[in-house]
Amino acid sequence: MPGKFKIVVSDLHLSAGCVDEGNPLEDFISDERFAAFLETLVAESERDGAEVELIVNGDAFEMLQVPVAEAFDPVAPYPPEAYHSSSEADSARKMEIIIAGHRSFFDALGRFVRLGPPRRVVTFIKGNHDVNLHWGAVQERIRRAMGATSGRTSLLTFEERRVSREGIYVEHGN
Repeated sequence: MPGKFKIVVSDLHLSAGCVDEGNPLEDFISDERFAAFLETLVAESERDGAEVELIVNGDAFEMLQVPVAEAFDPVAPYPPEAYHSSSEADSARKMEIIIAGHRSFFDALGRFVRLGPPRRVVTFIKGNHDVNLHWGAVQERIRRAMGATSGRTSLLTFEERRVSREGIYVEHGN
């Protein structure tokens, strides 16, 4: 019987990207290293026929460091109120900016997920910096960016507070 394993990562804090263009509010600067990490997990999964669940345990996204803007400029001075809104529409726009700034991150997640065998899935747990994951429009943007749509929707789940199943308990905590 092929095995299965879970990998938990936390506090990635992706914001608008564009570090090389001068964005001082980006904390996550290793999209390529994260993609290489996922490729290692895929290779192990394939070699062993093992199912894998990647659990992103909160604060995957740093919504508070992304302004609501039509076109993000990494060096533009945005007024504080540009960062404040957490409405569904504004949160979806912030997610679009994050996706544009971290395209290779989302492409890597899209290559990681697989219906199987072996099955590979991603679970996002909401954290205090990305509570905007509550919104359906935000989740839909992530689904599209990862290609987890149509018959692949089961490959991506969003948990409100924790994962408690199969003998594990994972909670971001605030």
